Amino acid sequence: MPERTLISWTILMSEYTRNGFANETLRVFQNMVECESLQPDSFVYAIVLRACSLTKDLNYGRQLHCRVVKIDGVVDSYVENALVTMYSSCGSIWDSVRAFKRIVMPDLISWSSLLRGYVQNGLEEEGLRLFVEMIRSGVRPDVTVFSIVIGAAANVECLQSGVQMHCYVIKAGLNSSLFLDDTLMNFYVKCGDLDSSMQIFRLMPKRDLVSWNTIIKGYADSHHNHETFRVFRAMMNEGFICDNFTLTSILQSATRVGALDLGREIHGYIIRAGLESDVQAYLTKRGLISDTISNNSLIKMYSGCGMVSDAVTVFKGMPERNSDSWTAVISANVDNGNPLEAIELFAELRLKNKSPDSSTLISVLKAYGQMGLVDEAFRLFNSMDGHYGIEPSIEHYSCMIEVLGRSEKFENAHSFIDGSIPFKPVPLVWKTLLSVSRIQGNMKVAKYAAEKLLELEPRNLTANLLLEQVLLTEGIWDDASKMHPKNKLVKTNSSWIEIRNIIYEFTSNQIPTQDISIKLVEMEFMMEEMGYVADRNHMLHNAEEEDYVGVGLNHTEMKALAFGLLSLPHGTPIRVIKSVRMCGDCHSAFKFMSTFLLRELLVRDTCTFHHFRNGKCSCKDRW
Repeated sequence: MPERTLISWTILMSEYTRNGFANETLRVFQNMVECESLQPDSFVYAIVLRACSLTKDLNYGRQLHCRVVKIDGVVDSYVENALVTMYSSCGSIWDSVRAFKRIVMPDLISWSSLLRGYVQNGLEEEGLRLFVEMIRSGVRPDVTVFSIVIGAAANVECLQSGVQMHCYVIKAGLNSSLFLDDTLMNFYVKCGDLDSSMQIFRLMPKRDLVSWNTIIKGYADSHHNHETFRVFRAMMNEGFICDNFTLTSILQSATRVGALDLGREIHGYIIRAGLESDVQAYLTKRGLISDTISNNSLIKMYSGCGMVSDAVTVFKGMPERNSDSWTAVISANVDNGNPLEAIELFAELRLKNKSPDSSTLISVLKAYGQMGLVDEAFRLFNSMDGHYGIEPSIEHYSCMIEVLGRSEKFENAHSFIDGSIPFKPVPLVWKTLLSVSRIQGNMKVAKYAAEKLLELEPRNLTANLLLEQVLLTEGIWDDASKMHPKNKLVKTNSSWIEIRNIIYEFTSNQIPTQDISIKLVEMEFMMEEMGYVADRNHMLHNAEEEDYVGVGLNHTEMKALAFGLLSLPHGTPIRVIKSVRMCGDCHSAFKFMSTFLLRELLVRDTCTFHHFRNGKCSCKDRW
């Protein structure tokens, strides 16, 4: 252009900013004021301040503010509102407040700019108070403002405030929008009111990916796994393309209940949506999915379903791995009884000069404990701060108690608790000592740990039951009878099994169907015919399920196993997920059945994974 006017420069800067090239906006503005004899007006300053908001360039924003006031004196509502936004976006919220207070008559944009700034800077309660102040000033909020303040109520899980605003929206007759509906759904999900969120979802005339993700994540986080899968399939039927949030939520639920078939279906979807040579290139290029995050979720899913080899395959095929990737695959091996492989992976991580995080070291310490490598565990523990820059947390100290206990060094463990832990002993310390004493069958230490735990958590169900059993075993009948009756109540627990993409749940208070009952009797008869004798040395393994009869045929994992035998083809592995610790009686029975059922049996409980093959368990009877 032979001649450029202020309008020309303004259009160029506006388009750079609108398309996300904020740094170019600042460069063009600098060229304009240095090379042209043009004085910026309020529109220009508003655009450039918006660019500073995007680049988070607080210093440049302050310079512009000075220029506006001292040189050009161009201050109107456009500039004033832009200053409020710029300061809050750059993290200087109190400068934003000062800029707001200098506005003589703040309009709706002024109020919404500061409201958004409060929320962006984690000051939700101040934002809610500002909203009340705005209402009292006579300014009528619009849909954007309501979206901001309802989002603030969601962040602090203030159900009352959010419901009041929802009612205000309805009474004011504001036209609903997709954005506002999504915000309301997210609010109710975060406050734990899934029914209200689902009601909004059903009434929405139009839904976007955010709508589906919100309800799916809500169900997934609340452990409503069946609803999670149902909504996901409905979403797929409507032709939506999953993004990273969808996949993470679905894989999270699949991991929780051991839904291997569904997890593999998701994995197949990822492959089909991308390219065979680069699994997720299609979605990644479009910004719909993070290759690393989705693969980490796949590793956790396969691990949660007991498929360590598949988890390792995903890990090895990743072009990039972050700390969570290494932690996931190391943890997968530890949880599934492969501590040596976990230690080898940790050695590979160090050779590649990768930095482990706190969770990685927890898994490695557990691996050392399973291997009985006490010295190696202490070397790693003592080098955490100096070598990796990670200060040991209470979880790391608890791992060391487990390491010592697994090697039956209980005196050392006691000394470690008394002399080495900088924190005041917390429940986790005694829970760990209690757990490891159960593994070793050490009644004396178990009693001591249970008593210490009950001092901190008098209503801890497992500690109460276990202490009672220890007292009975030692013949201390009077003390055992004094255990409070209400603490003897065993809570309902569940087991899940996946059959052809459907998750079936069996609860402890559920009466089995006739075919399952017949199968259970058949299993018991077959075991007796083959000479099975129940091992009664399981007192320390039965604290969470004391109501067992025979081979524990009333326990949930037995019901799930019977259903699996009835429903799955001969030779197909049976995978059961259990909500509490597997009792020793059922563990013994599963080992025996693995000798003649001619299929792998897998039970994942709250402690570990149990892979039963040929009369042996991967946990080596130490769980």
